[in-house]
Amino acid sequence: MGLWSALRRKTRLWKVWRTLEIGTYQNSEALRTDLDRAGVYLSAGATNVLSKTVLTPDRQVLNLVVVSVKNLGFSDNALADALYERALNSGLKLCPPETGFLLGLKGDVDENVYIAMKPALNWQGDPVILKVYKANPVMPMRVKSEYIFSFRYWYNDQRFVFVVD
Repeated sequence: MGLWSALRRKTRLWKVWRTLEIGTYQNSEALRTDLDRAGVYLSAGATNVLSKTVLTPDRQVLNLVVVSVKNLGFSDNALADALYERALNSGLKLCPPETGFLLGLKGDVDENVYIAMKPALNWQGDPVILKVYKANPVMPMRVKSEYIFSFRYWYNDQRFVFVVD
């Protein structure tokens, strides 16, 4: 029973939320230029992350899913490590670091989403991930950094973007 349950979790069908092509930019400066032209707001922390991001060199299309903490089976809040572990054990993968910036550039994110990615280090050496959102219909898309300390709890309605095959 335990093995069957584990196999079912790994093969759970996740509904694809968006597809996203990566590997289309040669460097972060070119991506930053397009973000500026599109009017996407980057927080100082997100700008810092982008400046240190090594972009994926090869073109590929990612299938992205949005999963809440609750969707991953937590009845209450969850620590980041537990959240990531549960997601990875369910067959999901972390996003490449440019995912948040490219979603901001697409401009069609109508909810607050956190990018499940390997944490980047901000200028103070603290671990951060990215949040993509639109504050209201007339505001531009926004990308900001969010601390992902090991002791931070994520509420069960907070939603994360992962990659699924």
